[in-house]
Amino acid sequence: MVACDLPFVKPRLLCGLAEFARGADAAVPLTDRPHPLCAVYRRDAAGVAEEVLRAGGRSVRELLGRLHVRYVTEDLLRAWDPELASFVNVNTPEEYGQALARLGRDTPAPPG
Repeated sequence: MVACDLPFVKPRLLCGLAEFARGADAAVPLTDRPHPLCAVYRRDAAGVAEEVLRAGGRSVRELLGRLHVRYVTEDLLRAWDPELASFVNVNTPEEYGQALARLGRDTPAPPG
């Protein structure tokens, strides 16, 4: 699973997570905090997610609490993505400008 606000996710990181997830329900990156929206889940986890939602749960933490999760430490993550660029979020106009700068592009002029 990759959130739509993570434009710099490295394919090598996703492949590494998929390999790391073997024998578990999920492989979740862990830096200063868990990154459950840039993680690998077994298909069976979808059924558990449905159960959590039906029970009124709305937190990804609730889902993770019901799964066998392998957390991937920063050292291993850096082997796949040295700058941890995969975890750069783009949610605001300012972050969008920073993302464009990272790509070597100019920030577009505001509409109007």
